Amino acid sequence: MSVQQEHTTVERHYGEPTPALPAPTARTSRATAGEQPTAVDTLRRIAVVTFGLVQLVIGLRVLLLLVGAREAAPAVAWIVDAGRPLVAPFDGILREGVVHVGRSLLDLTAITAFVGWTLLEAAVLAVLGVFSRVA
Repeated sequence: MSVQQEHTTVERHYGEPTPALPAPTARTSRATAGEQPTAVDTLRRIAVVTFGLVQLVIGLRVLLLLVGAREAAPAVAWIVDAGRPLVAPFDGILREGVVHVGRSLLDLTAITAFVGWTLLEAAVLAVLGVFSRVA
């Protein structure tokens, strides 16, 4: 799908008309926009969406546990369970994975996982940037 844009420039001369001035002229230029994304662009978009969803789930998990949400609630249970395999690779990095403060829970392992997934996303996007074409 391509979109064509047309730009028209009109030169006008103001003041007293004199025979030496040319008549107004118009120049037209055409540009084609909307090129198809390359395979690398598509992979970059997929990576951004995938890592964004991972970060969203982990972020919601940290937030819900921090505010003391009931894990018996279906939505909270789903988010905590969905985040469990995403946090698991980072379990054991810190001595204390969880800090209890009353009903609230600060999940340090999930925060570490969030940072780890973000660094992995940056690395993947950097590698994909090597293969992207320079405009």
